[in-house]
Amino acid sequence: MRYAPWRATDVKDRYVLGYCDRFYNYVPHEVCTRGMWQMLDTSEVVRLKPEHRHALASDSCVYVEAHTSGFEFEAER
Repeated sequence: MRYAPWRATDVKDRYVLGYCDRFYNYVPHEVCTRGMWQMLDTSEVVRLKPEHRHALASDSCVYVEAHTSGFEFEAER
């Protein structure tokens, strides 16, 4: 299964991780309305850090506010 990170275009420290092509199906309305969202890339869910992978599995999306420098979604290989 593949996931995609989306970043808010107006505030660069807001991210949503979700399953590909399902952003508006699973992301809560209050998160969707926090700005315009841009999909950054896609990758395999198994590459996510364990805490993000478990949150995605249980909630179908992960909302993260983090400074853009030094923030990584995926675990080191």
